[in-house]
Amino acid sequence: MDDHEREEWRSTGWKAGERYASEIAKALFQEDVGRVGEQRLIAMLSDSVREQCAGLRARGVAEPLIQEYGRALVESVTRHLRELTTSHGRPQS
Repeated sequence: MDDHEREEWRSTGWKAGERYASEIAKALFQEDVGRVGEQRLIAMLSDSVREQCAGLRARGVAEPLIQEYGRALVESVTRHLRELTTSHGRPQS
């Protein structure tokens, strides 16, 4: 595994995080889901990421690359949701 390969997985994770953030934002801002709904969305995201990582392991992807992908995905979701929260004036939990 080299830096280029690690960066590719990080970029892929970041893009996946952007997609997740967009889906979560739609649910949070188009409907008043409340605190329980927010927790449910977070749990669904967590389950989905675990499933993706399990699928990558099954395909033989090296664990450090899977970890890089997962870290980038979570960082991306977190950043994008913070930006959306700030721009929409919703209080952060």
